[in-house]
Amino acid sequence: PSLIKEKFTGTYRQISVYRSDVPAYITAIISRCIAISPKDRFGSVEEIVNALNKAEDNETVIIGPKPKVDKPVRSNKKLAFIASSIGVIILIIIISLY
Repeated sequence: PSLIKEKFTGTYRQISVYRSDVPAYITAIISRCIAISPKDRFGSVEEIVNALNKAEDNETVIIGPKPKVDKPVRSNKKLAFIASSIGVIILIIIISLY
């Protein structure tokens, strides 16, 4: 409860209070992520990734989210219809041969 109160009153403790080795740019990114006003936050994960990658002393490159690939939609009903149609055709062929 006290952490929630700190967040909404804007008096939360920075991560550097707990970990002095956290770089200033990470502290700034975290602060922006948990900003009270939505307009002060990042607009997307891509913006966060870009902010992490722009750090001057950052040797690590963060790879952003993979672009969504539209997969072809395969309807189970359509596949069932095709399979049953083939079955009926095979059955008709077998009956007509006898």
